Amino acid sequence: MKKEILRKLHEIEIKENVKILFAAESGSRAWGFASPDSDYDVRFIYVRPKEEYLRLDTVKDVIEVPINEVLDINGWDLQKTLRLLYKSNPTLFEWFSSPIVYMETEFADEFRAMMMEYFSTKRSLHHYINMAERNYREYLKGDMVRAKKYFYVLRPVLACRWILEKGTPPPMLFSELVESQLPGFLKPAVDELLKLKMDSPEIKEIPRVDVINEYLHKSINEIKDFAEAAENKKCDWNTLNKIFIQNIQTAMTKQPWSFIIVFDEEKAKRNGYDVDTLYDYVNKNVERYGLIRIGHGTWKANPDDEVESQCLAISMLSKMQWVMQNIKSFTAFEDDADEIDCLEVFRRYAPKRL
Repeated sequence: MKKEILRKLHEIEIKENVKILFAAESGSRAWGFASPDSDYDVRFIYVRPKEEYLRLDTVKDVIEVPINEVLDINGWDLQKTLRLLYKSNPTLFEWFSSPIVYMETEFADEFRAMMMEYFSTKRSLHHYINMAERNYREYLKGDMVRAKKYFYVLRPVLACRWILEKGTPPPMLFSELVESQLPGFLKPAVDELLKLKMDSPEIKEIPRVDVINEYLHKSINEIKDFAEAAENKKCDWNTLNKIFIQNIQTAMTKQPWSFIIVFDEEKAKRNGYDVDTLYDYVNKNVERYGLIRIGHGTWKANPDDEVESQCLAISMLSKMQWVMQNIKSFTAFEDDADEIDCLEVFRRYAPKRL
């Protein structure tokens, strides 16, 4: 599945003309209690070309991929991300502590290093306890309840307990929160729930567990009082502004003497190919000229002979039927990094290859 997720992320980069700076798993798989039919909740942060941030009209600051039964993928623009970090958005702290990371750049390490400057106990407590109270009220008051909903209340309550004790963002893994914050007398009941959650479908209903409900009800009221009493934290924008400027200046710089190929997934299926295999075939063929693969569908020319190696590779690929019958786009960059639409060139001067 990781290979499929990476392929989808690279498709997003090409289709949306963005660079993904970080991508990780969120939700039950990252929390450590996925059900047999749990989907993959992939979250990412991306940056657009600098010019996109200098427009008078508003550019959408989220990318959402249509959800299917297996994959739920969406991402936030860098600008949105940094503005939310300024507000100590707990979701960001969770993403960057996820035990399952799909993609990351130097930005991720830099971001992690300065996140604590913007961590607010008050805002984090309000976030988690509001989530716990809402889910408790909506899902755990009936005689029969969905087993998975207990964890959508237990986890934020234990996260609040962690914050109150340690003054740091809570860990992503539910097991760490249980070990540190759950009262011992509740562990057998929670272990039983956890086993049920991981071995059963998402819709499994069980009788309400009163001992857990009593603990949750009491905890929610206590933590709400602590959240109200916590002090606000004042932050400045300087560090965030520096990171923003640095990344929009460098992240989308086009590589001179390189090319990008995008295969059409539907065409490939009709022709009996797997698109990942096609990209691997391209790589094996262009390696003979010393080209270096720098992305899922991106290759950099041989630095010892950029012009000849790139021209030879592109010419060779244009003569291969398995390339041309499955291709969606073929873009090359030379010295000035201006885009060359190779398919348009082929249409003009070698139409029989298409």
